[in-house]
Amino acid sequence: PKKKKKPPQQPPPPHPRNSINMGLFEMIENASGIDLPDQIAGIDIPKPDLGDLMHIAGGVLSNIDGIDDIIEKATQVREIVACTRKTAGDCWGVIDRAQDVYDSVGGKIEPLEPLLKMDISRLPEAVSMFNKDTLDACIAVMGDVLDLGKLLQKMSDVLAAVKAIFEKVMEVSGDIIEQVSGFFQDVAEDFAATLHLESALDGIQDLWENLCQIISELSDISSSLSPVLEAWEDQNWFGAATFGISHFDEVKDAFMRFWPAWENCQGQYSKSRDIGENAWGRAKSIYTKYKQVLNQLCKYTGIDVPGGHDAVDEKAMPTIAPRGGFEIEEPFEPID
Repeated sequence: PKKKKKPPQQPPPPHPRNSINMGLFEMIENASGIDLPDQIAGIDIPKPDLGDLMHIAGGVLSNIDGIDDIIEKATQVREIVACTRKTAGDCWGVIDRAQDVYDSVGGKIEPLEPLLKMDISRLPEAVSMFNKDTLDACIAVMGDVLDLGKLLQKMSDVLAAVKAIFEKVMEVSGDIIEQVSGFFQDVAEDFAATLHLESALDGIQDLWENLCQIISELSDISSSLSPVLEAWEDQNWFGAATFGISHFDEVKDAFMRFWPAWENCQGQYSKSRDIGENAWGRAKSIYTKYKQVLNQLCKYTGIDVPGGHDAVDEKAMPTIAPRGGFEIEEPFEPID
């Protein structure tokens, strides 16, 4: 006969400021604090809800070591893994959709290329097209690229938090993995191996640092151009006609700095795509393999999986789809 178990209790409310996971909490808090517009280059920017991740980082992980009942603890770990899977999926959805932003920015840059890709050989062409309207358009493009860099920085912060949470799951799940290893070693070892995310998120620290440099560079370029445009706006018709020629040298260096920053930003976006897609793929695998771990643990102790195998599947589903939509996933099949 199956043993009757009381339903798992909810963990105590989070106390983020006293949490042992303060660094993780601050990581997510910093990501939440990066302010982004609703649109970049005319493209809507979806914003992932980080509330569940804040709750996990702020208290759930801190309190889980105090849970003595292994089924109750394993059930709480399932919820952590589910919420983290959702966040990884939302990050990938945002990063993939950012391709439309890049395409839009590229289209805006093309007619301005003599200015934005300036070199000595193109100076006459650049001077001939330099006017108040093209300067205004260049500053707008730089603002779009700056916002794009901030978007990628935000996603890299969140993915770093995803990595940290899965590492913490590995730490707190030691007794769960050990118990399952005693009667179904392959399932336990498979799950433990999947939690090692170094290869999936390789380069995330370098990505973040490079994005910081791009943001700083673009902010400096824009701040050097904006006063010129403002002064130009104040000129009367006659003054405006000669203003551009007399002030071209002031903006030339700023224009020449833009193209390397733009190319660097494109390279970092490519890295962001690789990291985001890898993180999403690994998060899906971790969730599926953990469900097998919980299934075997419950089977061994003679109880049903609390709430069933799909109890928290809804919490594990991202809400921000990539451009091609969500892939149809195979239904979970417990190993007998």
